[in-house]
Amino acid sequence: MPRSKPKHLYTTLVFLLCLRSVICYRFAKLLFEYLLLVV
Repeated sequence: MPRSKPKHLYTTLVFLLCLRSVICYRFAKLLFEYLLLVV
């Protein structure tokens, strides 16, 4: 019996991608605010 494993893997991949993009966005925002504070 074939399982629906690829779908679960795809969902996990998308979730990790979104998580990474959110972390990158927050880090970039933090860095930008820090630069504004310094300058």
